[in-house]
Amino acid sequence: MRMDRRAKQELQGRVVDSSSVIFVAFFFYNHPKWFNPWGFSALQWVVGGILIRGAIAFYDHLVVAIIEWCSAELLPTRTTGKAVRYVSLDVKSFFFLSINSVHEWIFVQRLCHYIWYSPDVSKDFSEVGAANTIVS
Repeated sequence: MRMDRRAKQELQGRVVDSSSVIFVAFFFYNHPKWFNPWGFSALQWVVGGILIRGAIAFYDHLVVAIIEWCSAELLPTRTTGKAVRYVSLDVKSFFFLSINSVHEWIFVQRLCHYIWYSPDVSKDFSEVGAANTIVS
C-alpha cells in the first residue's frame, strides 16, 4: 500500500517528534546539570521560569506605555487604516511557544552561570569600558 504525501509527512513528523522527546528525556536523565547549571530545586526552577516570563511580559507592556507616553509616531504598518490582524493561538502553537520559553530559560541560566564562573569573563571593575559595555 502506497502512502499519500501528506500521510507520509505526518508519519515522518511523528517519528522525528517522538525521537526528539526520547533523546531529550535521555539526555536530561544523564546530564541534569546541563538543564539546571545552578542546581535549583524543582520548585525554584519552575518559579524562576515563571518570574522570567512575567518580567518579559512586564517589559513588553512597559515599552508600549513609554511609546504612548512619548507620543511617538506609529509604525507605518499601524497607520494604514486597516486593523492589525490578530490570530489566536491554536494548541500546537501554544505548545511550541511553551517549549521555546523553556529553551530560553535554560539558555539564560547557562549564560549567567558561564558569566558568573568563567575565568574568561573579567569581573574586575577596572576592565569595564565602552568596548565591553555600550559598544558591545
